[in-house]
Amino acid sequence: MKSSKRILFSVAILVLGLLMVAARTQTNQIALAAGKGGISPGEYKGTFHFNTREISVDSMKSKYLSWDVKDNRLLSVNGIVRISMTSPIEGIIYVDPTDYDIYDIRDISAESSKVNCKMTGYMEMEANITFLSSLTNNYDPQKGSFIIPFWIEGWSVENFQNIVKSDHPACTQQVNEETLTALVQNFFNVVTKYSPMVFHVVESSDESMGGTIYLENYDKTTDMPGGWTERELRGGWFVTKQPVKNNGWKK
Repeated sequence: MKSSKRILFSVAILVLGLLMVAARTQTNQIALAAGKGGISPGEYKGTFHFNTREISVDSMKSKYLSWDVKDNRLLSVNGIVRISMTSPIEGIIYVDPTDYDIYDIRDISAESSKVNCKMTGYMEMEANITFLSSLTNNYDPQKGSFIIPFWIEGWSVENFQNIVKSDHPACTQQVNEETLTALVQNFFNVVTKYSPMVFHVVESSDESMGGTIYLENYDKTTDMPGGWTERELRGGWFVTKQPVKNNGWKK
């Protein structure tokens, strides 16, 4: 299920700084639900996409040592979404991920009178991303949202690179595969902790509907001495009503 479009390592490193700046300035807004009169019953089908990102920056400077750490982890998922509305206030959503990209970049530099160490670790992963199909109503008309649990499991490393510029023997440990694997596992644990995922209805008509995707209480920014950490999930979805199947004339 891995996307055929590969993430180029050199490009990812170059844009890391831009991504961090953009993440700090992006607003945290969730649109209000539309269609207070309910949703037109029927079968709908369309697509969805979401990104969940975790970024951190940590810097320390003294007269003996300068230390900078930048982390950037991303899970980007595309797929098919189907909705069956049995009444204006009851419906079931089905979510099928079809392709994704998952990567982790850790960039570290340490400088002192005796140490000049620069290291970058890059990892791409494969994973099983599963949304729990429901046989009963999972639409909340009060919130105007479809609620669906999900989890991430069975993940493995597909590509790992470790670039180090130093002759110091300790200059590889913070970006080696074992360290990045632990960081990615923690990233997945935090994301799935906030399951279920919310497909919020922003607008609807007799023929279509769509909206935003988010995890309740997941987005968070924390300032700390020397840096900050941020996690966020942004996404959207859109579906159109499918034609009613004609079963033909019955005698």
